[in-house]
Amino acid sequence: MPEVPRCKTGVQGLDQILNGGIPEEHTIVVSGTSGAGKTTLTTQFLYNGAKNHDDKGIYFTLEEPARNIVETSKNFDMDFENDEGVAGNVKFHEELNLMREGSGGDVFEPDRFIDAFKRQIEQYEPDRVVLDSITKFAMVFDSSPLRREKVSEIAQFLREQECTACLLAEIPYTGGERQVSKYQIVEFVADGVLLLGNERTESSRTRTLEVFKMRRTDHSSDIHPLKITNNGIVTYPNQTAF
Repeated sequence: MPEVPRCKTGVQGLDQILNGGIPEEHTIVVSGTSGAGKTTLTTQFLYNGAKNHDDKGIYFTLEEPARNIVETSKNFDMDFENDEGVAGNVKFHEELNLMREGSGGDVFEPDRFIDAFKRQIEQYEPDRVVLDSITKFAMVFDSSPLRREKVSEIAQFLREQECTACLLAEIPYTGGERQVSKYQIVEFVADGVLLLGNERTESSRTRTLEVFKMRRTDHSSDIHPLKITNNGIVTYPNQTAF
């Protein structure tokens, strides 16, 4: 397989699992249940890109106020506002009020969101992008074909911008075989999927990471242990979780 340019995540152990990092200009899904570590992993992806590679990044949130994400990141030794090489290189943009009043209550306007999303990225020209979350965006559509069309539009736009992007996706915990995403769409339009688990064992929970899919590269096919530490996420490429 020809050498593929890599976007280093900087997450301990993950680049080894990915055979050197995420292939540059890929749009991937970071999917998992609540508490699996999706936000922590993707903020590390932006922080390490800025600090170690001088990459510009943008975190686009539909879920949580940007201020909360910035403050929580400080618990993992990431100060986006003051750390040298990071401050000014990573932007947090929130779109929490993309609603209009309707007869049945507030209605989400997806085209308004897409326009705002594209405008911010075209103006800022980031190397790395995080969208939190593609599930929140997709859930407003009653029609599966329309949902797929709009999710595909976002993924295609990101590819055209020549950036490396992570789309966060929430999945319900079913107690059985893990799903990749709630609507089972994003994994088909994305170049790769990182599946984060928070599995119940006899007396505790075990966090895990699996590369479910990654185009244009070899990668580990194992399910690896993952821990959330004071310095963020750590993965263990030489260990299996089960």
